[in-house]
Amino acid sequence: MASATQRGATPQPAGRLQPKLSALIAEVRAVRDELDRTLARHGMPSRDAAASRARLLDQWIRQAQGRRQLVCLACGAEQGLLQQGHLEIGRRTAAGTTDRALRALYWASVQRWSRAPGIRPMRDDTPATSAAAPSTSPAVAPDMCGDCDDLRQDIRRYTPHAELARDGVNEPPRPHGAAECRYRCGTCATQWVRRVPPFEPFAVWAVVPARHAAPLYR
Repeated sequence: MASATQRGATPQPAGRLQPKLSALIAEVRAVRDELDRTLARHGMPSRDAAASRARLLDQWIRQAQGRRQLVCLACGAEQGLLQQGHLEIGRRTAAGTTDRALRALYWASVQRWSRAPGIRPMRDDTPATSAAAPSTSPAVAPDMCGDCDDLRQDIRRYTPHAELARDGVNEPPRPHGAAECRYRCGTCATQWVRRVPPFEPFAVWAVVPARHAAPLYR
């Protein structure tokens, strides 16, 4: 009997996408650093940089093409700067590529954008390539500070808020599992764990339950 491979093309194993996704994630972080350097060159104070950052990223998304455009779009999703128009531009680009990693990056950006507070989910006309993020955010603790509450509502961002500090050392990554880091808030003492799945361009944050809140690593 002929094998599935002999009968026809089989879906590409997820493991083969990992190097491509890792490269794309590195490019997203590089665009973020490029934004920081550009704003710094123009002497833009960090407290006044949000509007300039949004305008510059909008310009990059609209002027770029192909891979660069989708990488800039993912950077915008990471920082909460995307607009509906950006996703429509990215949809056309993603539809025109056969690169599954690029399509996964685009759909991860759509999922992140649609989960932002106050955003109506974008209607999906084609199936998403990457795995969906958890649909629920961590429960808010009565004494959770404003920064942690903001993170609770944006659990797919990568960067911790300013008052979060590493709580011990990173947990060694498990084979095919997510890399994990633990953080503690200096304001309200809420403990968080940040997981970075191997095939996702964004992180997932979760509050450590009170019964497990003691530091694991000392």
